[in-house]
Amino acid sequence: MGCIFNNISSEIHDLILDHFNLPPALSSWNPDPQQIRASRDTLRAYSLVSRSCCIMARRRLFSSIILYVGLTPDFPNLNLTEIAAATEHFATMIQDSVKFPNIGMSYFIQSFTFTIPAACIKNRVMRFLRKPSIYRILDALHGPSHGITSLTLNMGVGRLDYVKLERELVRALEDITHSPKLKHLHINGLIDIPISLFHGVRLKTLELIRARVLREEGGHKCGVSIIETISLDNMLSFDGLIQHSNDASSNSLIFASPKALYIQGGSLPNAVKFAISTALYTLQSLSVHVDAPPTAEYPFHLLAGLSLLRILHGKDTSRNRKKELQQVLELCTLPPSLMSLTIETYDQDCLPYPTDWVDIDSVLVQTSFSCIPQVQIIFRLSCDANNHNRMKNLFEVRNLALSKAGEALPKFLKARKGASRPVLGVTISIYDDRERCKALTMKFGGKQTFEMPAAHQHIHWSLWC
Repeated sequence: MGCIFNNISSEIHDLILDHFNLPPALSSWNPDPQQIRASRDTLRAYSLVSRSCCIMARRRLFSSIILYVGLTPDFPNLNLTEIAAATEHFATMIQDSVKFPNIGMSYFIQSFTFTIPAACIKNRVMRFLRKPSIYRILDALHGPSHGITSLTLNMGVGRLDYVKLERELVRALEDITHSPKLKHLHINGLIDIPISLFHGVRLKTLELIRARVLREEGGHKCGVSIIETISLDNMLSFDGLIQHSNDASSNSLIFASPKALYIQGGSLPNAVKFAISTALYTLQSLSVHVDAPPTAEYPFHLLAGLSLLRILHGKDTSRNRKKELQQVLELCTLPPSLMSLTIETYDQDCLPYPTDWVDIDSVLVQTSFSCIPQVQIIFRLSCDANNHNRMKNLFEVRNLALSKAGEALPKFLKARKGASRPVLGVTISIYDDRERCKALTMKFGGKQTFEMPAAHQHIHWSLWC
């Protein structure tokens, strides 16, 4: 019997199914489980309409696979033994699917996320990782005619030692990392990663969180690593990544033309040193974190192509943070190519006090900063969701914070009068008692009011002047 869907173009099919796309990663977006199940059921029903609908639905059902070693809303009572058995079954299924080109599950998977929650016991996790199912899955995710584009490894149980992983698992990780189709690699909580893992990779994004990279003694001949964007968050050490000019050893990591670096946590001098050693002429965007009093100049001017610079001022309020930020700004030497500078500072529950910003206000109107076309200062505040009085008066907090920000930086505002983009902003993050952001978020800017994605989970107001 004929089907009306066969008379609809594939473009219309895609537009319809785009409304039921599953999120790319449960671990990062934390969407509504009911919404996930509803979208999944819709796609399953759609796959039964016709052969062409089946292929389109499969492409969305299996485009993002998350292997979560823990309890989920769908299976709240599983133990680790049952999870291991299910993982073994999935490994067999995905390996068998490789035998069916273009229609097997492995040919539809674009993103794979392996997540171990923090609640898991480390020794039990290590026993789980010794099972062959994990490396069998990784081997099935790439091949001559197929391959994932995104790989995420979230080791939430503290920090797992790379050298203690099974040999076959290490081999599988090396193979998939060097797969020509892999474009995005995210590693969280894995330490003592050998630098050779990144030799010769071709990636758009490399993200390392709570990780440590080791420089191998002797080592093998290295290859040039082409990575467009490098993100480093709370790295234990930069030593394994920094290429020293006097180090001619064969195991030095060489990056070719990275365009963006995002460095959160760690030492600012090391972050600047890493930027200079890896992307002296190609870097266009740089984000760094101030976590200690400055000890020397920060030669950003050596980055000849730098156009976007973001400086994040740390949360710690035990020291004179404003004086520290002033010293950092005074010691920055900026390149003439810089088009945009953003300074974000944490004040936690404290509103910006004008007396704390007098010296910074004077620094921001100096020639080195006044010649930058776009400069924005963002004050970041936090609010406990259980503080009902304050939650009811968020608009008052917003107005007061913007007013205080304007009083704190009068010279800066006068110098930037007539700017086409906001120069002052206030970000309010709403946390619950577990210090996790609430899902409901809204953004207010000018006369516009709209909801933001749950991944951002903050409220942001901007003052135009």
